[in-house]
Amino acid sequence: MDKPPLDIEQAIDLILAIPSMFSKSSEGQRDFGKLIVGEYYSKLRLENKDDPIAYRYLINLFAVISSAVRAFAVQRDIFESHWKSIEDIRRIELNAAERLTDYSPFREGSFWNKMQGFIISLFGGGSIGAAIGVFIRTDNYHSILMFSFILLGWILAIIGLDYWLQKRKDNRISDIMTRFPTDITEKWKQETIPQYKTILKNFLYLAIKIREEYYPNLPTIENTTIYSSKGIPHIQYKHSKAGQIIIDKDTVDEYLNKIIDRHFAF
Repeated sequence: MDKPPLDIEQAIDLILAIPSMFSKSSEGQRDFGKLIVGEYYSKLRLENKDDPIAYRYLINLFAVISSAVRAFAVQRDIFESHWKSIEDIRRIELNAAERLTDYSPFREGSFWNKMQGFIISLFGGGSIGAAIGVFIRTDNYHSILMFSFILLGWILAIIGLDYWLQKRKDNRISDIMTRFPTDITEKWKQETIPQYKTILKNFLYLAIKIREEYYPNLPTIENTTIYSSKGIPHIQYKHSKAGQIIIDKDTVDEYLNKIIDRHFAF
């Protein structure tokens, strides 16, 4: 019984490996991806050019592999754009939270320091001192007591404002760090891996169509094929194995999911 020159499960590994040639951070990864493409897309086809069935099988299988690799790249770009948006929004909100303490009276160069300088320059330090001296007379204890309470209240208000601003800042930062993820790997696993698996499952259905069309005597599941011999073929050829699925689809999905999981190391 003839076997295809490239098994479908090997093709999954190719789909997972080829995107390394688009790496933005590692030249070694890019070289590795180019090596894989050269070995399979070019060399393997040349090795089977004299076998019409194997050659056509590879041509069509590589088309489906390329489509899956492209889908992986699109999904990667979507995730990178999404993550960049998250980072930009988080940075803006963190900067806004950090600026809350700029209004603290105890912060150097704060709003209140600037306001104090403005008031002093507006009225003049001597004028304010004279006004306080008139208001607080040594023989008027009620004035001294009133001024003391006002001063104490002002000090407590300043301390309270500083405390409130700091707590508000801490709460805002804590809320931001809770709402926005910081672990890019975990976020990638949550959002991208399920999409990658969906892409691979769609690939497997198409790849199985191709294999059953060019190698109709090879079983796929439990010593049988999964597509009927009737229907419109995936590729116009003498065999027509691209019709309706003749095995329970849930059974096929479970089988394909196990295959996909075997190839994911993360």
